Amino acid sequence: MNIIYGLAFFILVFSQYSLAARLAHTKVDFVGLSELNEGQKIKVKSWINHGIDATQKTLGPLIQKNVPIYLKPQYFAFEAVPWAEVIRGEQDGVELQFSRYASLKQLKNDWTLYHELAHLYHPLLNYEDFWLSEGLATFLQNQIMKDSGIITYDNMMMRLRAGLERGQSNTYRLSHLQDARLASVSSNMWQLNAQQRVYWSGVAFF
Repeated sequence: MNIIYGLAFFILVFSQYSLAARLAHTKVDFVGLSELNEGQKIKVKSWINHGIDATQKTLGPLIQKNVPIYLKPQYFAFEAVPWAEVIRGEQDGVELQFSRYASLKQLKNDWTLYHELAHLYHPLLNYEDFWLSEGLATFLQNQIMKDSGIITYDNMMMRLRAGLERGQSNTYRLSHLQDARLASVSSNMWQLNAQQRVYWSGVAFF
């Protein structure tokens, strides 16, 4: 049943791409840009616009005409983009926590923006189905980065193989659970520290 559901979901997503291809180019609504100085504003706008363009190059234009991007610049961060998430609403958008001191190259080379933008191409799913949505976004982020020249094909395949190995290891670690079904683990992903199994089971499916 999960496979049938997954195939139906996959068809739904890519039929959405076909429809989206006939619509106008998506515009970005920046929220929180005023917290940055002029140089940082130019850098962040360039990063976000590059991410939108790269994503639409691979997946086609989004159906919604405007994408709100909620900017949360950080003074202290160990990564260029330590956290991001999709904000669902009348217009789905993306919240980005990022280092205000990261270079434009570091921001473009980070996978997070491409992953979150890929989520905008599918509807919000239930917790037990997160393995589908996270797997699809993880698979597509690598395709987007490869198509835009950020990584090579060989590098993409290396990342996918390494991720699948982490997912397999995480699956073995969780095999002792009384209910180790993927839907159950997906529903309790954060409590079980099961992100690797959830994300990469979805990648393996797609």
